[in-house]
Amino acid sequence: NTPPFAAGWLYSLSYELGAIFEPAARHNEDMWKPTWPLMVSQRVDDAYIFDHARNVWWAIGEPPAPEPVANDERFALGALASDMEQTGYMQRVQRVLEYIRAGDVYQVNLAHRMRASFAGSPRGLFAKMMQAAQPWMGAFMEFEDSDVPCALASASPELFIDYDPATRRVTTRPMKGTR
Repeated sequence: NTPPFAAGWLYSLSYELGAIFEPAARHNEDMWKPTWPLMVSQRVDDAYIFDHARNVWWAIGEPPAPEPVANDERFALGALASDMEQTGYMQRVQRVLEYIRAGDVYQVNLAHRMRASFAGSPRGLFAKMMQAAQPWMGAFMEFEDSDVPCALASASPELFIDYDPATRRVTTRPMKGTR
C-alpha cells in the first residue's frame, strides 16, 4: 500500500490563466480580472495525506507534529454572493445552448465568481470543507503573495493531472462538477 500522494510539486493554476493558454476563449474581461496569482507552486516533501477511499492517514517525509484543526480553529464565513445577477447568468446559459446547437462548442465552463466575507482560520475552513464534501481530491496550501498571507483550500471530485515517472503515464479524470 502506498499513499495517494508522494513527495512532489503542487501547483495552483488560476481560472484566469486559461485566457493566456487559449486567447480565443470567450470570457468577460471585467468579471475575470485576476485577484489571485496566475500560478502558485510549492514543493512538498513532508506532509500528512488522508486517503478517503481507505480511511487511512499517511505521513510522507518527516512532517512536524500535526496541529489540531477541525474543532479548535474557528472561522466565520459570511453569506455567499454572486458577482452576477440571476438574470445575467440565465442569459449566458441561453447563449451557451445556442453555441452548442450551432456546433461552435461541445463543452463550456460557465463559471461565475462567488464572494463572502471571511475571518478566522483558513485551516478550520478547509477541515470543515473536507468533512462536509468528502471529495476525491483536496489540497491546502499556505503562501505569501507580495507579503500578503494567502491560503488555498481545494475540494474537488476531479483529478486534473497525475504523472507517474516510473511508467511515464499521465492520468486525468473528467473535468466539470467541481464544488
